[in-house]
Amino acid sequence: MNTSTFLCIRSLDITQASPFLQMAWQKIKRTHPHSLLFLKDQPAMATLPPDGAIEGDIDLNAHAVKAVKRVISWSIPNERTIEDVTLLNSIEAIPGPLKAVYKLSDKRATKTLFEQFALPTPAWEILDREFTQGALLKDNFGGKLECDLVSHISFPLIAKPLWDCMGHGIEIIHDERALVQTLCTNAHRNILIESFIDGVLGCVEIIGTPGNYVFQPACYTGQSIHGVCSNFDAIRVSHPDFFKTQLNEDIQSRLCNLLSHISFSGACCVDFIVKGEEIYFLEINPRISGISCLSSAASGINSFEALYLITSGEWCKTRVSEDFIKNGAVQIGGQLADDFSPLLKAEGAKITLFRDEIINVDGVSSRNIIAGGCPETILNILKPIDHTILKWLREISSAGA
Repeated sequence: MNTSTFLCIRSLDITQASPFLQMAWQKIKRTHPHSLLFLKDQPAMATLPPDGAIEGDIDLNAHAVKAVKRVISWSIPNERTIEDVTLLNSIEAIPGPLKAVYKLSDKRATKTLFEQFALPTPAWEILDREFTQGALLKDNFGGKLECDLVSHISFPLIAKPLWDCMGHGIEIIHDERALVQTLCTNAHRNILIESFIDGVLGCVEIIGTPGNYVFQPACYTGQSIHGVCSNFDAIRVSHPDFFKTQLNEDIQSRLCNLLSHISFSGACCVDFIVKGEEIYFLEINPRISGISCLSSAASGINSFEALYLITSGEWCKTRVSEDFIKNGAVQIGGQLADDFSPLLKAEGAKITLFRDEIINVDGVSSRNIIAGGCPETILNILKPIDHTILKWLREISSAGA
């Protein structure tokens, strides 16, 4: 039994990380019994927190905290992760290093990295409001300047707050009048303006250390025309064959080179849009994400436990790859979850039910299910519910034929 103490921190509703966070915590607690799990920013819990977990702020002067040797952040969003990894001076934290986490949290820096490593990304422009809306410019020139700066990007456009990683405030803008209105409404926020691409939204989680990165199965999260869904009242699917053409060996190598360039260690979520055979990268969130549980259910590789293995020096790409299973998984929430439940029961032993509980997102509670099984079983379950995914699958299958 190892006496080293790990400090694990989770901001955001812990039920959104169920059951994989709890499984990882149990392993840490068995091996390192003096370790601590702090839960911050939690809603009123319907279930008991994991054994030994502490809710509330961390007392940096507490004896147990002073004994900590490593910090693991399981937090969402990016700003909470940054707070976690800077909490204890001179103590190694994962994800890290801080410079890498900070850079990937900055959409401008991430866009520059995409271009540096020849990873396609939609046309973009940053509106730095300290300048465009600041005192340096005279006679209300800033509004015209902003429109001129983004004029090289054809409508429709996407407007994103520069530092918000949760999908809040993202708008599809169809004409100049709507653009001006959006810019006026957000006059004091730095904004990323990006070309809108009508395609399929996806993401992939990458876990590891420089030279030892592993790709979880890619996830389908919806259609870009419907906008960004920051809650879980939708269907998300992880499948070993999703986006195989677009996330090919060359593209994966470039993503790994990007992460190695900034020495990133931990788990990160890469968001992208696919249109036909083309892929366009949007951002990288340097932390556990909303697809971590779904990816873990599909591959058998627990993303939360992976951060512990990285922190403890036990992460091994070869060993992890040997444990990797090529299953599929589906995450479904809200009213759709009620419709979905009988279909799961009908599949019986073909399906592993990882989650069926009430989760809280942005103050709204709803039922959420994660189920895994062989890829064919997962797609069969979806047939009565969502034909958009199946239509997209037929399109990519015919394109690859």
